[in-house]
Amino acid sequence: MKKINQQELLAEVCSFLKRMETIQSQPWGEDKRKARQALMDEIDHFDYALGPGLRIGRLIGWQAPGGTCAEYFVTGIGRAYVQLAWLPNGDEVESPVVVAGRAMRAAVEEAIERRDFWTSMQDAIRARKAEKGIAAKETHNGFPS
Repeated sequence: MKKINQQELLAEVCSFLKRMETIQSQPWGEDKRKARQALMDEIDHFDYALGPGLRIGRLIGWQAPGGTCAEYFVTGIGRAYVQLAWLPNGDEVESPVVVAGRAMRAAVEEAIERRDFWTSMQDAIRARKAEKGIAAKETHNGFPS
């Protein structure tokens, strides 16, 4: 990904949020599932291209009550708190870690480190399978199925 400025990153995040809201407003069915899957794949690619570490545009998530994952985009970074934008997931579940669109920076950094760890593990699995000539079938979050 070419180096882009903060305004362009935030514009891309807004685009993802608007597109997800449009998808969520559709009646449930195979078309909605496929559209959501395609958008999540695009978001995962965008997040991966930003690289590791805390930065504007990163996608993070926390387990929410009920066992689903509440996902957020990083939209601002301060000393103590990080501004977040909620990514609607269909369950309308939000994380108790986030209050009024903000979370403590330490909690966000931990979530980013966890996501980066899993991404590096996925890369290692893909590389190992490529060495063995095994094609990896993937889900929206990149885990081999």
